[in-house]
Amino acid sequence: MTQLPQKNHLKVLTYNIHKGFNLSNRRFVLEQIRQGVHQVNADVVCLQEVCGFIAPVPGTELHQKWETQFEYVADQTWPHYTYGKNAVYEGGDHGNAILSLFPIVKNQNLNISTNKYESRGLLHAVIEIPQGGERINLLTTHMNLLESSRNIQLDLISNYIKKNIGPSDKTIFAGDFNDWRCILNQEFYTRLQFKEAFLETSDRNPKTFPSIMPILPLDRVYYSGFKVEHTQVLNGYNWNKLSDHLPLLTEFSW
Repeated sequence: MTQLPQKNHLKVLTYNIHKGFNLSNRRFVLEQIRQGVHQVNADVVCLQEVCGFIAPVPGTELHQKWETQFEYVADQTWPHYTYGKNAVYEGGDHGNAILSLFPIVKNQNLNISTNKYESRGLLHAVIEIPQGGERINLLTTHMNLLESSRNIQLDLISNYIKKNIGPSDKTIFAGDFNDWRCILNQEFYTRLQFKEAFLETSDRNPKTFPSIMPILPLDRVYYSGFKVEHTQVLNGYNWNKLSDHLPLLTEFSW
C-alpha cells in the first residue's frame, strides 16, 4: 500500500527515459527503469520521451498487461497520471507524462512544436494534496535541440504560465530543457520568478547527459512557492546503463 508523504513536503523525480531503451538504443530496459523509479519513492514523477501506444517490443512482456509505458511505470504506486502526446508516427507515439500519488484535478497539454522534425509539448497538471487541500502546479517539457527554436518555445511557455498560473501559486517545472549553455535559468527567473533547485543547493546545474559520462546539464527543476530541502543527481543503482539521461530528485517543503 502506498504511503502518503509527510505533511507540507513533496518529493519529485524527473527523468527522460529514452522510450525505454538504453543509451545505445540496443537494449529495451523499461523494466529496469521501472524498478529504479519505484525505489526512489517519489510523490510525483515527471517523465519525458515516454511512449503512449507503441507496437510490442519482441522479447518483452509490456503489452501483455499494459498498453502504455507510463501506465507500466506507474503500476499501483502512482494511481493518478496524465499523458501529453506530442510525437505521432507509424507504430506509436511518445511525449511527456506526470505520475502522482495525489489526485490530478486539472491537466492540459500545450503544443510548443516549432518545426516538423521535433514534436514537443508542455504538460501541465494540478494536483491536490488531501491534507489541507493544497493545490500544486506541475509542469514538464522536453524542449528543442537548437537554441533559436528554444527561444520561440520560451515565449510560448512563459505566455502560457502567465495566463494560467498565478505568481503566488506553488509551481514545479521539471524536464529536459536541452539548454546546455544554461541560458534559461536567468530567463525563467526574469520572466516568471522561477528559481532552479540545484542552483539553490549547489550553485551549479546538474550534469545529466550522456548518462554513462555526464558532461551536459540538460535536465532541470524550476520552482516557485517552495523551500528546497534536497537535490540529487541519481547515479547509483544502474542509472548509467539505462536511459541516455540521468534522473534528478528534488525535495520541497512549504
